Amino acid sequence: MVLFQQRGKELLFLAESDSAFGRFAAALVNDLQLAKRKLTLSDLTTKFVKLDLLVLDELGFIAVDQEGAQLLFQLVSDLYERVSNIVTSNLCFQEWTSIFGSDKMTLAFIDRLTHRGHVLEFAGESYRYRNRLHQDSGANGEETDHTGERRN
Repeated sequence: MVLFQQRGKELLFLAESDSAFGRFAAALVNDLQLAKRKLTLSDLTTKFVKLDLLVLDELGFIAVDQEGAQLLFQLVSDLYERVSNIVTSNLCFQEWTSIFGSDKMTLAFIDRLTHRGHVLEFAGESYRYRNRLHQDSGANGEETDHTGERRN
């Protein structure tokens, strides 16, 4: 986790690695579970409530267990209308039941995220994939797809 402060706003970044940007959303779930075992969950939640923005990167990319999903739901519920959230996921909302394990919890989670919020959906090729194709075409003068077949 990385706490970032600028212009009077506090941000916590949870990104894909233990880099300067933080970790995956699954790492947050691990932190929540550890805090619960250590009986420090309310202390951890208090830190999140003080944030202006919580960014959860790659929600659903790494599976979490039922307890972890419930803890994540509880955190988002505690932050509801108090802390702004950005959530990235490669799953559409209909697939989020695989994260939370029940339609009821999934709908409640999505409801809290989208109420007074904005949903930005990006469709098409991945930037990384497109960039890789561009690199491949520069290497041999021909652009290829993911199977190595030449693209027209």
